[in-house]
Amino acid sequence: SAFLKLSGMLVNIDSMVAVLREPLSGINEKVEKLKNVLKGPLEEQRKLKEELNAAQLKRNLLELNLSAWDSLRKVEAEVDRLGSKEGTEPKKISDVSDTSYDEDLVTMDLERASQRLAEVMFLTSQSEHHDM
Repeated sequence: SAFLKLSGMLVNIDSMVAVLREPLSGINEKVEKLKNVLKGPLEEQRKLKEELNAAQLKRNLLELNLSAWDSLRKVEAEVDRLGSKEGTEPKKISDVSDTSYDEDLVTMDLERASQRLAEVMFLTSQSEHHDM
């Protein structure tokens, strides 16, 4: 009796599955068609995003190079300025007290120039491993 009852329930389940199979197959076909329709635009969007990322990387590299160039120009200006100070006339004995002040300024200028040069070297190293 339990077997007959179970068998009857299975027949009912089979008939319900048969009724649902057709609408579910239709929904599955519609979903597949929609996926195919969206595949092209999604692939195009992915390609555009890759191009945008590449362009942003190039922009960042250009900014690094511009920053390095600007720092290098500042270093050259510091060196030129220090070179022009060396070419000045020797100090008079009455100006001896100013000598230590001038030496401190020259030392600070040299330190500033060397810091900028280190910055140039760092910025250059950041961009040298990338293709433009």
